[in-house]
Amino acid sequence: ACMRSWVQSLAGPLDGQAGAFDGRAMRGALARAFGRTALHQVHAWVGSQSLLLGRDAVPGAPEEGRAIRSLLEALDLAGAIVTMDAGNAVQETVQAVLDAKADYVITLKANRKKFHEAVRDFFSAAEATKFAGVAVRHQQTREEGHGRYELRDVWVVPAKVLGAMAEHWPGMQSLVMIRRTRVMADGSVGQWTHYYASSLAPRVRQLAGVIREHWGVENGLHWSLDVQLREDDCTIHNENGASNLATLRRMALMLIRRDQSTKVGARGKQKKAGWNHDYLAHLLTRGLPQN
Repeated sequence: ACMRSWVQSLAGPLDGQAGAFDGRAMRGALARAFGRTALHQVHAWVGSQSLLLGRDAVPGAPEEGRAIRSLLEALDLAGAIVTMDAGNAVQETVQAVLDAKADYVITLKANRKKFHEAVRDFFSAAEATKFAGVAVRHQQTREEGHGRYELRDVWVVPAKVLGAMAEHWPGMQSLVMIRRTRVMADGSVGQWTHYYASSLAPRVRQLAGVIREHWGVENGLHWSLDVQLREDDCTIHNENGASNLATLRRMALMLIRRDQSTKVGARGKQKKAGWNHDYLAHLLTRGLPQN
C-alpha cells in the first residue's frame, strides 16, 4: 500500500495512456525449493512514463487474473487504457476495467475458442471480399532495422459486425486484426496474424498505437529485470522474502529508468549510484516534495 501511494505521487495524468497489465515468473525464486513453481509477479506498467503503477505476487500464471482485478480496484486508472494478454480475456476482468472507469484492449487467442473463431472467421470472410459493406479502417506501416524489414497491416471494425456475439464482453466497441510480415536479411519471410477486442471506438491509429505500446512492458520492464538486474539468478526460497525483494528491485529499476540526468544504461546507473552518494541521493529523492 505504501508503494502504491508513493508511485501514484510520481504518476502524471493517465488519461488516454496505455497501462500494460502482464505477469512475469521469477524463475530463481521458489522454483527449486521443495518442488514449488516459480513465483509470479503481475505488473501494471505505464511505458510512456516508465512507471510501475503497482505489482502483486501470485503463486502462478493461473492466478494472474485475480491479481489484476485487485490492482484495478486499488489503483486510480480513470481515463487510462488497460491492455492485457489473452490469458486474462475473461468477462470478470473486463468488467473490473470498466468499473475502474478505464478502457481495455485485450488479445484474443484460442483459449477463448468460440469467440476467437468468430472474430477470425469474420475477418477472413471480410478480407476475401475486400471488406465490402463493412465500415473498416485500415493502416499500414513499414519499418526497417536490425537486419529485417517489417510490414504491419491493421484493420479495425465496429464490434457490432458480430451481431449478438458483440455482447460477449461488456462495453466492447471494436475488433482489430493485425498482420505482421517480416523479411529477414537472409530472405526468409514470416507472417503472423493477431486479433484484439476493445472498448475503445474503432479508430485505427489509436488502437494500433496502444497495441504496439503494450509490448513495451517486455522491453521496458521484464527484459531489464532479467538481463540488467539479473532477477532470475536470485535464488530466494522464502516466498515473503522473494516478494519483498521483488518490490525493492522494481522500485529501483523504475527510478533508474525515469532518470534522464545521465545517458548511460541501467547497469551504468546502478554502478554510478554505488560510487557516487550524491547521485544515489538524486535517485532516491526523485518525486519527493522540494523545499
